[in-house]
Amino acid sequence: MSLVAEAKQRLTIHEVSAQLFPGWKPGKSCRCPWREDRNPSFSVSPDGRLFNDFASGEGGDVVKFLALAKNVTESEAARDFITLAGLRGEGATPLAPAPPRPVEPEKPREKPELPELGEGSPEEHRQLASLRSLSIGSIRMAAARGLLRFCESREGRAWVITDEDRWAAQVRRIDGERWQRLTGRPKAWTLAGSRASWPIGWRDAVARDRIALCEGGPDALACLHHSLASGVEEEIGVVCMIGAACRIPPECLASFAGKRVRVFVHADPAGMKAAQKWAAQLIEAGASVDGFAFDGLLKSDGSPVEDLNDLASIDPDSWEEHRALIEAVMTF
Repeated sequence: MSLVAEAKQRLTIHEVSAQLFPGWKPGKSCRCPWREDRNPSFSVSPDGRLFNDFASGEGGDVVKFLALAKNVTESEAARDFITLAGLRGEGATPLAPAPPRPVEPEKPREKPELPELGEGSPEEHRQLASLRSLSIGSIRMAAARGLLRFCESREGRAWVITDEDRWAAQVRRIDGERWQRLTGRPKAWTLAGSRASWPIGWRDAVARDRIALCEGGPDALACLHHSLASGVEEEIGVVCMIGAACRIPPECLASFAGKRVRVFVHADPAGMKAAQKWAAQLIEAGASVDGFAFDGLLKSDGSPVEDLNDLASIDPDSWEEHRALIEAVMTF
């Protein structure tokens, strides 16, 4: 065993941070100890072996933590760590508290430059409703809430999931085709400059009694479709995460405290992992959370229902078999 590995058996981030930052409490959600962190964006694993700084994207083990805390290289930090663990000389050598770093002013975020957006024509509403097998009422409601907009693109008209904050926008072609000029020909295009982790619809949603949290624009529209069908459309707010890799940003989490949230899970490993991650964040923030999965449900073409938008095309026999589950989709 190397000296560093042996030292890691003796000391964790908890012991190291107690000497460097007296009074700082590491935890699952905490503030970064070596810079100004207005909203908790730092996390230390329960065993104190790993950390993650969601604001900077940095993370790692106790040696990396020590290197960042002291603003030295990892090689220098490793030498200090070995000494601290008492593996050189007699006993452990205490660390001096870390000197305060100069506070660097945060660079103001800039919102993305979006194309000209409109609420869409009645014909565009009908076209999108037909494309996604949703009610025209749900499309109109999404437009009225500012969740849905339409724009012109080099490949024709497109529909946009965004909100009044305009921190993020994801665009799809209204004809349902893929973007031909983008690498990989994706169906969805997150516009340059967007904060990919932004919970679209958040401000409207947290003002309502209950919140449906989903992944992707089609499911966001489907939330309103099913809410209308259940007669609870005014009670349900919609939050759209535009990718499974995203995390809800710390500055938004506090607004979910005391809310009832249902997470609609995509039926794939990435979707399940994302749902568990978002649920953990929301529970930590004080929300009451449950999930809705689509196991065993079939669409009218015989394929599995994999998300909330697919549920709008459920096979009548599958609907009858699972009537109680489906009728409770927006009852939480």
